[in-house]
Amino acid sequence: MATSKDTSLIHSSFAEVRLRVKEAENSSTEAEQTAQRPVRTKDGVPANPGKQEQQKSRGCTEFKITELTREEFTSKELARKLAKAKGQHRNLIESNRRLVEVARINFDFLANMSHELRAPLNAVIGFSEVLQDQTFGAINEKQKEYVSGILSSGRRLLTLIDDILDLSTLESGRMTLELSDFSLHESLHDSMMMLKEKAFKNGIALHLDFDPQADVSLSADQRKLKRIMFNLLSNAVRFTPAGGAVQVSAVTVGDFIEITVADTGTGIKVEDIPKLFQTPTLPESADQTDSIEYEGVGLGLVMSRHLVELHGGRIWVKSYFGMGSRFTFSLPLTRAASIAASADRAKHRDEIGHTVLLIEDELLTLAATENALQDKGYRVQRARDGEEGIKMAQLNPPALIVLDLLLPGINGFEVVDRLRNDPVAGKVPVLILTSMRVSSADRARLAGAVWRIAEKGSLSTHDFIALVEAAVGSE
Repeated sequence: MATSKDTSLIHSSFAEVRLRVKEAENSSTEAEQTAQRPVRTKDGVPANPGKQEQQKSRGCTEFKITELTREEFTSKELARKLAKAKGQHRNLIESNRRLVEVARINFDFLANMSHELRAPLNAVIGFSEVLQDQTFGAINEKQKEYVSGILSSGRRLLTLIDDILDLSTLESGRMTLELSDFSLHESLHDSMMMLKEKAFKNGIALHLDFDPQADVSLSADQRKLKRIMFNLLSNAVRFTPAGGAVQVSAVTVGDFIEITVADTGTGIKVEDIPKLFQTPTLPESADQTDSIEYEGVGLGLVMSRHLVELHGGRIWVKSYFGMGSRFTFSLPLTRAASIAASADRAKHRDEIGHTVLLIEDELLTLAATENALQDKGYRVQRARDGEEGIKMAQLNPPALIVLDLLLPGINGFEVVDRLRNDPVAGKVPVLILTSMRVSSADRARLAGAVWRIAEKGSLSTHDFIALVEAAVGSE
């Protein structure tokens, strides 16, 4: 049994235990409060962030992580788009390279096919003209009609071939100007003569109204100017009914010369005018039932616009439906010295006589050309290749050499080079007559060495004889 002394000791121990437990609880509460209260440095900056500060800190960290994630995503997206753009750029470069190659192949194909088509077509045109002129005997009216149809279809096809090739050359950027000084009045007159016969047959009057101030020598590409005039004049004659008129005029306006082709034809509807120089189609103004009369695919006006712009000019039209049209184009005006015939050539012509040497390997062309010359009283020598032609020119110099550039053995360029170095044959004028498309580089090579360059088929028999007469004179 416990004594009172033992009981006292027990109570004392319990009290001590309770005190220590209380102290422990107090210490725990202070520690928790200390943890929640931030400790600040001397500057007042929290040294140990409290619970709220820790939560803010965690929020900032999460925000920074989110922002970094977004930036990383944006960078990756930009990199992906950049890689895609680079891939598209490479594809475009490759596509452009292929298009250029296709354009080159297309141009080469057209150039080669142009020559292959011209050769037989020139023979068709040449012999049709011989039949039409009744060189070897009379033909009846029905035969004349058929021959005229063959001739007109051949010329139309040749014009179409030339238009297609020239348009391809323009679009490829290969066409350049071959500038020379020539009489504008004579050039316009010659252009009108090309349509004189057709206009006369259709009962259409042709007039040339020339401002005296415009009667100057022009520095331009004469061949391309005639091409523009032919396109405009042929359209004017085609769309003008019998009894109508076509007038060509030229005036100077500042530093330009303006050339106008006006007709009293069917005219053009207002809605059709914007299409004229853009879309190669038959104007709706023309009666579709008259498609045979209004033949063509509209390449002429498109070609004319390109050629005028190549010279630094412009072309426009004014038209009233049912009353007629006025096509006008401007060219930069450069006054040059007048062009006069060479006195030395005339003297040489009188000494030599009227013999023409034909250096040509195509039998059909050779026969047609020889017949045309003999019909006008010229004596003709024939050579089938360059070597033979050079020997004949040296042994018996003619008044004129008509030379093809495409020959077996040595070509026409080599023939010209060798003739030029000959003291006697080098004085004979050379007329290049070829079915080959003569480039600017080729013309530069022949410049000063030949008298004139003409393309087979672009000249009628009468035009060819006119060139021969200009070089050597007529009987």
